[in-house]
Parts: sequence; structure tokens; C-alpha cells
Amino acid sequence: MFVWRMEWKAVWLKAADFLRRCADMLWNYREAWYIAATFAFTDNCMESE
Repeated sequence: MFVWRMEWKAVWLKAADFLRRCADMLWNYREAWYIAATFAFTDNCMESE
């Protein structure tokens, strides 16, 4: 049981690290996301008119 718990903890730590890295990446690229979203939005508006 103890070993299983240790493995579970390792899995949680890996998952948490992965999520943290994803959050960091999204935060670092927030300007790029904003620009891309703006372009996509304006393109859709132009097409609909």
C-alpha cells in the first residue's frame, strides 16, 4: 500500500508539473493568442458583412 501511495504521489507531481508548464506556456504566449483571436474575429466579421 505504501509503495502504491508513493507511485500515486509521483504521478500527481508529474501531472502538476505538466499543468504548470502548460500554464506558463499559455501565459508567455498570451499576446500571440490575443493577436490571433483578434485576427480571427475581424476576419469573421469581414466575411459576414
